[in-house]
Amino acid sequence: MFSTLTTGVDGASRPIATQINDMIASAHAISSGTEHPLVKTDLQGREFLQFNAAAWAAFTTATLIDYRSVCIYFVGRPHRLPAGGSAITNFVAIKDYATFAHMNAAMSSATPYLRVFNGATNTATGREKLVVGSQLQVMVTRSSDTQIKCWVNENSVIPAGSATAGTQTNAGGYIGTFSGSAPFGGFDLYEILIYTSGIADADVQGTVPGDPVLGGNIGVLMDYYNIAPIARSLNLEVDSISFGFSASYGNGGNVPSGDSLGVTLGRLMADNDVRIVTTAITGNTASNATSRRDATSSMFRTGGGFVSGWQNDIHLLVGTNDQSEASASGSPVWVEAPNTVARADEAFDRANGIIALANTVTNGYLQRGANKVYFSSVIARNSAPHMTALTQMRTRLLDPAFLVSCDAGPGGTYDGKVVVNPLHLWDVGGTKIFELATNAADTTYYQTDGIHPKAAGTYQYALSVLAATELTAA
Repeated sequence: MFSTLTTGVDGASRPIATQINDMIASAHAISSGTEHPLVKTDLQGREFLQFNAAAWAAFTTATLIDYRSVCIYFVGRPHRLPAGGSAITNFVAIKDYATFAHMNAAMSSATPYLRVFNGATNTATGREKLVVGSQLQVMVTRSSDTQIKCWVNENSVIPAGSATAGTQTNAGGYIGTFSGSAPFGGFDLYEILIYTSGIADADVQGTVPGDPVLGGNIGVLMDYYNIAPIARSLNLEVDSISFGFSASYGNGGNVPSGDSLGVTLGRLMADNDVRIVTTAITGNTASNATSRRDATSSMFRTGGGFVSGWQNDIHLLVGTNDQSEASASGSPVWVEAPNTVARADEAFDRANGIIALANTVTNGYLQRGANKVYFSSVIARNSAPHMTALTQMRTRLLDPAFLVSCDAGPGGTYDGKVVVNPLHLWDVGGTKIFELATNAADTTYYQTDGIHPKAAGTYQYALSVLAATELTAA
């Protein structure tokens, strides 16, 4: 853990940390990336470091670390996995490559799991509770003589494999990178602890996992940071507007990794028992979301990220890419011309369309056990032709017939389980910032492409979703 920071300011006059002092005894973590982590304070008054996806740090320890005697604790808020979820987020790595000595998160099919590098969390019993979200959490990985093990809060799995024998030749390690190169991380960092002794289950999780007194080190950390056992999971789905579109996910990007929808929700909410997981991918349609919903490791499949006994919810902003895909593309191939009222209707009504995402025999989110399916209406684009289809999509979504088509209208099988959030009517100071093509030309909230929100727009999007999904504002 660290006690003090050496700080400065970046080109945008934001506070940055160039050195994390006294991380281990007198050793310091030096910010070594192309940019530095931002120094911020959360709504509970706690200081944290925002490592956007191009920031990382290196540290040196007083002694060399044995790969079979190391336990890493990380308290933080992971950002969404980079590259549309296809890449790895590295949290902490021990220098000199050795299997099972690194804490990271990786996507398996459609669900991001915490893992000790190369450990098979995605096949371990209990993996549905080892999903990495964008809420504040305690993550732990341990490599010992007998086994490797991973924890998210009080929940744990034992992945297949065992730690490689050996001791590093260069003391220390990295925060936010594997070895000073991509793939990088993307997380809010509150605390890191590295133990080379006292790493038995009794030390880590105690006799009553999650308990502030009998829950070992994890219980102490959960209590200190006011983290409760998870009771609800909120999955954020479909395209770049929910993922956070930018050519650069670093400090200078339009939507840095730490300002994406899921992370912003994680910071805005007071709820300490909600997991927020982003599986949205840039360029995606209802058809793509359908494939993820039905994947082996789906967030809505037992053995993926669905946890029986929790409140499992899904939020979708879908349609922006469906209405504009070329006629010769799509699966099945689109029938109606893009950017038309007819295309908007086709996007809702086809077999793998917007309605079917929620309500399909056996496979719909509702049939898979979603407590609530939240739909936010599409936001404006700075293009009159595109607005023709987008306006029709809003009309369809707000029509009571939409709920009936989902079997979620009054008296339906899923009455009350589909909720529509009219995002395009979200008002900021008397202006509906997502409603019209002219709003999409306002670079206060939109990027210059007139399609994607920048960080300020994503913040407003998050405020709307926070209210619609009944999260508690901090």
